[in-house]
Amino acid sequence: MNVQDETAQQVLTSAQKHGLLDVNAEAMFCKTDPKPLRVFLQGASHDLDNQYGNWPLANQQMDSALRFMKYDRTFLYGEGTHNGNHGGPTLPDSLRWLWRLDESSNP
Repeated sequence: MNVQDETAQQVLTSAQKHGLLDVNAEAMFCKTDPKPLRVFLQGASHDLDNQYGNWPLANQQMDSALRFMKYDRTFLYGEGTHNGNHGGPTLPDSLRWLWRLDESSNP
C-alpha cells in the first residue's frame, strides 16, 4: 500500500467512524431547500474506484444534483488519476471563481 492509499484509507476509516459514508449527499441536496453555496468540483476519469465507491461517478452525480437545484457550481472533469496533476494547475483559477464578488447567481 502506498502513501496515497494509506491516506485515503485513513480518511475513509474516519468517515465511517462518524457515519459519514451512510449519507447520500447528492440526494440530500435535491431534497432540501437551496443554501447560499458556491461549489467547485474537480475530478478525473481514472480517479479512485474501490470498495467505498467509484469517485468519478460520485462526482458526476453530485454535479448533477447541484445543477438540478440550480446551485452556483462548476465541475472541472479531466483525464487522469487521483493526484495533483489536474487539480494543482487549476487551483488559482478555481479559487478566483469561488471567491469572486458576483453573488447574483447564488440560490
